[in-house]
Amino acid sequence: MTMYVTKLRGLNPVDGLAGGAIAGVVQTLVAMIYGLINRRSLWDFPRLLATLVGRPGDTALDGVIGVVVNVALLALFGLLFAVAARTLEQKAIVWAALAYGLIVWAIGYFLVLPAGGVGWSPRLRDEAGALTLASSMMVYGSVLGAYLSRRQKRELVSRH
Repeated sequence: MTMYVTKLRGLNPVDGLAGGAIAGVVQTLVAMIYGLINRRSLWDFPRLLATLVGRPGDTALDGVIGVVVNVALLALFGLLFAVAARTLEQKAIVWAALAYGLIVWAIGYFLVLPAGGVGWSPRLRDEAGALTLASSMMVYGSVLGAYLSRRQKRELVSRH
């Protein structure tokens, strides 16, 4: 008698890279909109992100560099998450990714940015603010989790 069961296919690193990049674009847009709400320039947040790679953060080019840097970093974080969460169930992926976004924010905000090491500017921490960074990283985690939960597939496997 043949019995069929479902088995998780698992997430692959490319899923995480793509999901992280998509979530990174959304996170950047949300943070930019927060800037407008706070009566700042739409490009303030991306220009601040450019300070992560040693740019002064005061030109239009810095804004573009900031977006690229942020999306690239968040794509890599998405890859790491997909590798770590590759066998989670779909519902668990969403919650785990939301928590992951907050963990990445907390580590960055409380440890990495204040250190002000080479290329890592405390200016981003001071000017963007905790609420903007935390809430936009929650958006990142939500989008990453939604994307990866849709990528988590099941296969029908036969057992004899």
